[in-house]
Amino acid sequence: MKPVPAARDAWGLSDSRRDAERYYRLLLALERATEAVKQIEDQGRPDIDEVLGRLLPDVAYALNAQQAFVARLQNGSEPGQRSLEITVAYPSPYLRGQCLPCLHLFDRLIAEGRPRVIDPLGEESPRVITGLEAFGATSAILVRAQSLLGLRIVGVCNKRDAKAGPYLAADGRALDNIVELVAIGARVGERRRQELESVHQTSTAVSAEYELDKLLPMVSNQAAEVFRAHAASVMLWDEEEQNLVVKAGCGLSETFRCGQRIAKDLVYREIHWPEERRPVLLRDLRSQPFGEPRLIEQERLCTALSAPLITANRLLGLLNIYSREQPRDFTSDETELTMIYANQVAIAVRNARLIEELREKITQLEAAQAELLVKERMEQELALARQVQQSVLPRTFPHVSGYAFAARNAPARQVGGDFYDVIPLDADRFGLVIADVADKGMPAALYMALTRSLILAEARRERSPAAVLSNVNRILLEMGGPGMSELGEPSMFVTAFYGVVDRTTRRLTYARGGHDRPLLARGPNVHELAGRGIVLGLFEAEGFHVSEESSYLTVGDRLVLYTDGLTDSLSADGDAFGIERLRDFLSLHSDLSPAELCDAAFAELAAYRGGAEQEDDMALLVMGVG
Repeated sequence: MKPVPAARDAWGLSDSRRDAERYYRLLLALERATEAVKQIEDQGRPDIDEVLGRLLPDVAYALNAQQAFVARLQNGSEPGQRSLEITVAYPSPYLRGQCLPCLHLFDRLIAEGRPRVIDPLGEESPRVITGLEAFGATSAILVRAQSLLGLRIVGVCNKRDAKAGPYLAADGRALDNIVELVAIGARVGERRRQELESVHQTSTAVSAEYELDKLLPMVSNQAAEVFRAHAASVMLWDEEEQNLVVKAGCGLSETFRCGQRIAKDLVYREIHWPEERRPVLLRDLRSQPFGEPRLIEQERLCTALSAPLITANRLLGLLNIYSREQPRDFTSDETELTMIYANQVAIAVRNARLIEELREKITQLEAAQAELLVKERMEQELALARQVQQSVLPRTFPHVSGYAFAARNAPARQVGGDFYDVIPLDADRFGLVIADVADKGMPAALYMALTRSLILAEARRERSPAAVLSNVNRILLEMGGPGMSELGEPSMFVTAFYGVVDRTTRRLTYARGGHDRPLLARGPNVHELAGRGIVLGLFEAEGFHVSEESSYLTVGDRLVLYTDGLTDSLSADGDAFGIERLRDFLSLHSDLSPAELCDAAFAELAAYRGGAEQEDDMALLVMGVG
């Protein structure tokens, strides 16, 4: 098995000292080292002593060595006192734990990193083989293995006899190449683990920050650090400018941060949004400008890894990681980590904006409340509450083939917290929700807005209606629990019905949290939908239970969702309209369209009340199956 010249030169082998059998042994040791590197990648965090120890039999075989060992540098109790502790030995395991004094020879090896071939051993450093004299060693090879997990010395030694000649420099280079391959694998494996930990830690820190002014600089600084980049920037979409603008940067001038702009069409063209939704490598910004060429040239930027910040199918901005002057090829692992980090950043940006908007709303409401204290406080509060209520109610409903929707609402003077909505979920499913907050005025309106936001968010996360209501109940309690009346009794809670319709199968799956039972009108036949459940916002998880039910719809059906203000409407004589009158009304008018049915129902209620004041909000949502 004659090696090709190029391969022999790479190992520094001499024709006069290496025959086919020796070359085969070296190749076998290299193959085992390659397998060890693969195991390091699979293992995640390697034990460098264990990995090198598994190679010692192959190394000893390849170099005709009688003893091979791995030693770890140890600092002594006195300043400057160091030694080498043997951690693995082959074939004599009892050498493990013995220490070799760290003499000048080892200091040179550690400092220079070049392999040391010592033959004869005693002439250069008589004490270097302390603990190995019993083998009569006369020659040795020592190499350094440097990984992120620490420094190791790998050595082989031999006894001069007729079979084994002296070691040559080529033997040292061969052992050094084998050990360095493993050390590189260990460094790569440990670095990848550290990168994953860094991304996890930075993602956790990012998720805990809710102020954009603090969040975005943190993101750019951490991105540059984690991915060892020369610079990084966060760009967000600006509605007024209709451009992506730099909101924070690390390693970039103020001129760049203030002046860099990217148009949306350039984003679409260069990073293939919305088709790809993955980081895109722009390897040479000098020939492939991504933004203002003048600013890119001033900053000496060369390569950019640009990751889109996406949430709720919406492009919020970009996370850009830059290299300067020389192109950089990001690895697939780095690209994957960048995408993971960008996804966390997108969620954090969205949450920070929601918190910011909520703070703005709260600030506006506090300012309005201060004004209300001066001018007709109660009336203005009620008007503002009515405005909040109306602002969250949908003005139009989504178009769904085969289904029609209509709704009416009539707020009372003492505004409550009724709301309803139709929620697109995916191509085949949509949700229906109606809810009623058990209070009046501004607190009810705010509680309604909060509950609506939670239901919309959970509806897009969970497929199960019962799970949606359970999650909303839990979050409401985590955010402060129910409001309390002056008597110390719970006064703020919400009833809710949430259902999901599969438009292809016409299957309605629903859950009811203490809300009035919906009515299903099928021609003149009207019946209540089954299901049990308790109100949201009062009971912890162990006391909160809702059942999940399902029903199949047919063409011509009318599904009627309503709040109790409708059935509790009082006539001039003080009699409630009641569920039976509503059933009778639907039985007579089930052939009307959803919009006509809503108009007719409210006209019927107005006639029934006569001149009586409306005591509670009324809401009605009708779905027709066509």
